[in-house]
Amino acid sequence: MTRKCSYNHPLDTYLDYNSKLHSLILILYRNYVVQFVFELRFPWATMDILDQLEGNFGDLSMQKYSSNVVEKCLKYAGEEQCTRIIRELISNAHLDQLMQDPYGNYVIQAALHQSKVIRSTNNFLFQGIFSSSLI
Repeated sequence: MTRKCSYNHPLDTYLDYNSKLHSLILILYRNYVVQFVFELRFPWATMDILDQLEGNFGDLSMQKYSSNVVEKCLKYAGEEQCTRIIRELISNAHLDQLMQDPYGNYVIQAALHQSKVIRSTNNFLFQGIFSSSLI
């Protein structure tokens, strides 16, 4: 349903959703709109979403619907942006809770997967997880 609706409206409609991004990603079905924008692979739209969510990835990772969006952020972000997201997750004061959270756990797994692709973040991520698990 989301895909059909998205194709029936011009991409400019995204700009209307853009101002309400945080509320969109927290609600069942509406978060699919944001996920679909990632799948369109328009760099400007991806960057816009990532910029708006920056600083909130930890909190968003522990919520049912927005955690799916964070996983898509990790998947579709470029190497530099993905590294920033991973660093934000690892430097989160509540990393131990994030790893044990039913939704956050999946985000950390996605970050681990992406860190294998981006070798520069791999050691940083493992060090953060290891030190957090010792606390």
